[in-house]
Amino acid sequence: MEIAKLRELTQAHSNIDYGVAASVRAGNAAAEAIANIIQSAVAEGRAAEVIALLSDSELGSWVAYTAAVLPGLTSGERKQCITRIKEIALAGGLEATAAKMWLKQQGHVS
Repeated sequence: MEIAKLRELTQAHSNIDYGVAASVRAGNAAAEAIANIIQSAVAEGRAAEVIALLSDSELGSWVAYTAAVLPGLTSGERKQCITRIKEIALAGGLEATAAKMWLKQQGHVS
């Protein structure tokens, strides 16, 4: 998998200047590219490589949210993604709020 490319894209996304339309477009393109790389890896039968990135401080949340809804994961792999998102939900801040909303929308909490 293109881990170096994933890291580059996450940096591009994290550096969005929301006051500059071109920066927002570039950030959105980076997010889409991240999702495409993860989706392709899972579709090619490399879900184990993707799941191994869940503990990565930069890539783990991207992997968790993207892979959790993809076909091609085992129930155990999907559970690992959900567990990572639940950890994010416990951390506090805006990311935690977003994780809680995602978990509720996906039916993982009431």
